[in-house]
Amino acid sequence: MLLLILGNSGGALVNSKGQVIGINTLKFAGNGVEGMGFAIPINATKDIYQELKDYSKVKRPYIGISGTDITDQLSKTYNLPIGIYVKTIENFSPAEKSGLQVADVIIEINETKITTMDELNAIKNKLKIGDEITLKIKREGNDKDIKLTLGEQP
Repeated sequence: MLLLILGNSGGALVNSKGQVIGINTLKFAGNGVEGMGFAIPINATKDIYQELKDYSKVKRPYIGISGTDITDQLSKTYNLPIGIYVKTIENFSPAEKSGLQVADVIIEINETKITTMDELNAIKNKLKIGDEITLKIKREGNDKDIKLTLGEQP
């Protein structure tokens, strides 16, 4: 199948029939390199399109924290469990309303072990605004479950 890249990032990726099959996101090129392009499949954009149409913005679920991944090395150095160290909590956020505190270490979301902010965000982004999640945290050496209702990202 012949694929054409029209324009730069954000442009349409079309097949030989002129049907849009993706949105171009990145193109690599250089001397002696033919180039390599990347695109988001069109099916992955349908929800975003609908939200833009309905609300003039994309709605995302929101917890309201910033955190640091606690690696094996950081765990040993600071005697902390492996997980996500909560650095800040935004005012009036779902995290603040739930009782989550700075210095808590998040180790699970909905009974799934997590060790990085990327893992937390990947799970959160599959959920919807208004969904309730359970975060298992370590606070001062003790396990605690925190129930949190996802808000809408400001």
